[in-house]
Amino acid sequence: CLAPGLQWRCPADRGMPARCRHGLRDSFHEKYHECFFLHCRFFCFLSFVPPSTSFSVGFHTSPVRAPQTLPAESFVTRLAAPCNLRTAECFSFAPQHRLGGGGRSQRSLLLRGKCSPLHLVSAATLQSLQKDCLVDFKGVPAVVSDIAKVKAEVQLPNGKSKKVKLTDLEVIFPGPVRSWEVAELVSEDSVNFVPPDAAEEAYMWVQDEPDSVTLDDLACIIWGDTTFKTAWATWKLVQEDTFFHGSPEAIQAHPRERVDAQVAAKEAREKEEADRQAFAKRIKNLKPTKADRVVLKDVENIALMKSETSSVLKDLGMAQTPDVALKLLLDLGVWTENDNPWAARCGVPEEPPTGGKQALPQEEREDLTHLTAFAIDDQGSADPDDAITCLEDGTCWVHVADVSALAGPGSDVDVEARQRVTTVYLPQGPMPMLPDAVTEELGMGLREVSPALSFSFRLSDEGELEDIKVCKSLVKVTRLSYEEAARRLDEGDEELGRMEAVADRFRDVRMESGALGFNFPDAKVSVDAEGEVTITSIPDLRSMDMVTEFMLMAGAAASNFAEEQGIPFLFSSQDPPADPVPPQQKKGNKAVQKPPKKAPPPQPVKAPSTLSEMFELRRRLSRSMIKCTPGFHSSLGMPLYSQVTSPLRRYGDLLLHQQLRSFLDGNPLREAQELEEQVKVVEERIGGLKKAERMSKQWYTLVWLLRNPNWQGDAVCVGFWQARPSSPRIAQVLIPELGLFANVKMREDVKKDEYMTVKLRGVRLIDLRADWTHIAEEKMLYGTEEAEEHANLKAFRSRKNVGTRMFTTTKRQG
Repeated sequence: CLAPGLQWRCPADRGMPARCRHGLRDSFHEKYHECFFLHCRFFCFLSFVPPSTSFSVGFHTSPVRAPQTLPAESFVTRLAAPCNLRTAECFSFAPQHRLGGGGRSQRSLLLRGKCSPLHLVSAATLQSLQKDCLVDFKGVPAVVSDIAKVKAEVQLPNGKSKKVKLTDLEVIFPGPVRSWEVAELVSEDSVNFVPPDAAEEAYMWVQDEPDSVTLDDLACIIWGDTTFKTAWATWKLVQEDTFFHGSPEAIQAHPRERVDAQVAAKEAREKEEADRQAFAKRIKNLKPTKADRVVLKDVENIALMKSETSSVLKDLGMAQTPDVALKLLLDLGVWTENDNPWAARCGVPEEPPTGGKQALPQEEREDLTHLTAFAIDDQGSADPDDAITCLEDGTCWVHVADVSALAGPGSDVDVEARQRVTTVYLPQGPMPMLPDAVTEELGMGLREVSPALSFSFRLSDEGELEDIKVCKSLVKVTRLSYEEAARRLDEGDEELGRMEAVADRFRDVRMESGALGFNFPDAKVSVDAEGEVTITSIPDLRSMDMVTEFMLMAGAAASNFAEEQGIPFLFSSQDPPADPVPPQQKKGNKAVQKPPKKAPPPQPVKAPSTLSEMFELRRRLSRSMIKCTPGFHSSLGMPLYSQVTSPLRRYGDLLLHQQLRSFLDGNPLREAQELEEQVKVVEERIGGLKKAERMSKQWYTLVWLLRNPNWQGDAVCVGFWQARPSSPRIAQVLIPELGLFANVKMREDVKKDEYMTVKLRGVRLIDLRADWTHIAEEKMLYGTEEAEEHANLKAFRSRKNVGTRMFTTTKRQG
């Protein structure tokens, strides 16, 4: 019978607690067989539970949680009766709360099922728990220094004291054990493990025993005696759960099959750990083996930004960042200076496209093979996609490779090109957008007769394009390099002279319309198969300017033709440069003025005439926009312009070629919305690929500088930069020989457009940085005859830059 005053409540009834004045058997079995809450206030035994009853018992502050259902026999076994509620109350399994109506503080006991086994301290544990005994506190050895009602104070190996619940303790050795002795159990010199042979022999002994053994018995079997050290080592063996399991009072052996599996798994783990430690030692000593390269694969993935985590770096205690991974690979010699990571980091495809070999469709084309057409490009260019014809009557032709003949909308070649977006020009070689078979078939001048999409126009006296015509054609092309074309211009070649005259007239019209001319020096970086880096200055040739003007005229002719014919088309436009920011409104300046309520009209932009003016104006340029709405392009000074002259290497150009071909063939055209959606995807992808070009160029330039540590040369000051008024002024300089910008601390005052000599001070390849120092010597104004003579004496060697992150220049060609 339940002691008078003991209360229970069924959560399903949600009623007030009832008070038991009768026996528990009938009332519990009849009504409260689902679940009830006991609120303990008096001593009683749980041995009254009916053996045949299956029920759920819960003591908790909330009746919402569903308890675990267990047979009564299970509870009797778990509680190791006799176990009184006074004992349970002492170990406080649930927080304090108030009973409704009574107002008295009660303590609840939560009896849990198999999901969360009940943790009651057995009578044996209570009897053996005494001062100076060795206990296991959550896997850590400790010595009991004091015992209270519900908690005990223990001394940990680190010398600190802590009050813990009695339920968190397992008595390992009755003692006495001193606090300083427990530290020996966790020291490196301590033998606190059981040898495998001894563990196996003890297992064979205990396996034959019909009953369980105690921890003291097992320690005697293994060691022949029980001390605090042997007891702890034996308990750790039990905790490993390989041979034995149980509590210090009752330890049993696992089945043979399980032990064999556990031992094999443990040996495998130990071997793996030994291999890992040996690997870490080799890596720290910078002596990796060939086999280690396979393990370092996840480090390479971090360095290439293909992954964000690396188990190797984590085990070595190193930060899991691309720069750390890259430095480790270079230090180990797994990678060399010639292993450029930036192509993979920016998503450049690793392999060129394949396939695409097919015959040209049989279709009607205008025969222009009687015209003289020149394809003028870089020396050794493998993808010439345009050629120029200029007749005596003023008619001009720009013939562009007819890529849409083999790359129609939705074709395999088109889909591949759309994914690649553009040809990526890297120092080690280009990664083409189209398969080689397509380029070889359609490249201008690569075959005796080239298929082309030709744009015909005449340039009026006012500089406007007239008599615009677009047709599919066949042309015979003569290939020239820029250097050869410039030489022929200097020699007075008649045909090239006519072209240059038309180009000059068109350029004058653009400049009158507000075009901005930028002509920063540039350099080409190339790497051969042996890893030799070569840097060559790109000369400023008249032939380059002439070809640029004809490409702009072709773009204007295509956009005007599309506008007149009502063809949905993509136009390039650009807003005027932003007005310069006054010094008092620049970031970091405390004297910031409020902007006017009404913005003033934009000021007319003056064409720059010096490098410093070009540098300042370039920083104010707006980004070009590509959309189906025509707009003025301020940098080019053109009311209508579209990019159509590079379909072999730009998908945007190929997209417009497909649109023009569909119009010429009478096929359905893409709608403007579809064009803008496709070009949006192209623009998102092309940014990363252009970054790959810039970063790869910087990488190999730094490699060249590492191999030429004493490089120095002339630079032109194009601006100044100062973080704070108290900080030193930094000169922003351009190195004409290399076509690069750098930030250099000045040793003496330098004016804009003045020469200064800079010398390489150091290279940080991982950070893509080079440090420069200013050599104070003679200064001369850039642009004077003396300065030009001085610059001409310098052999155009090679390049690099900056005390901050480097950035290169690129020639703007429409």
